[in-house]
Amino acid sequence: MLKISEMAKLADTTRRTLIFYDEKDVFKPARKTSTGYRYYTYDQLYDLMFIRGLRSLDIPLDKIKKNKEH
Repeated sequence: MLKISEMAKLADTTRRTLIFYDEKDVFKPARKTSTGYRYYTYDQLYDLMFIRGLRSLDIPLDKIKKNKEH
């Protein structure tokens, strides 16, 4: 399992972005402890990079979330 800071570094983003994505139900951690620590798997890195790619094309998060639900 990767800590949030490790996942952010691998994806070249910030902890705050990952927290924001979690709060908006766009990208959730694989595990969240009762104390609020977020943990991710290496397998999730592809999904995060895909979301970041869509964001770089100015696709809004609500549209990404909606398409992800289908």
